[in-house]
Amino acid sequence: MIQHLTDDELRTRITAKLASGVLTRQSPEEMFGGPSAGQRCSACDEAIAAAEAEIEVERHDAPPQYFHARCYALLRSARERLI
Repeated sequence: MIQHLTDDELRTRITAKLASGVLTRQSPEEMFGGPSAGQRCSACDEAIAAAEAEIEVERHDAPPQYFHARCYALLRSARERLI
């Protein structure tokens, strides 16, 4: 779980990944939510535990990315600030 990271620490990671292009500034083409399949979160790089929900984001030009719900909410907020 990502409980030990503050929102500010997560925002810093997300902002850096947006700036470097690891995370896209564009909204996803498709997204799904459900139980974790054990993927790593594309925002915080930590595993999404089996007991947690994950958000899967798909784009036609890139492999899917997976997020904790909290990380994805912070990513959406960061994208809005960049617009």
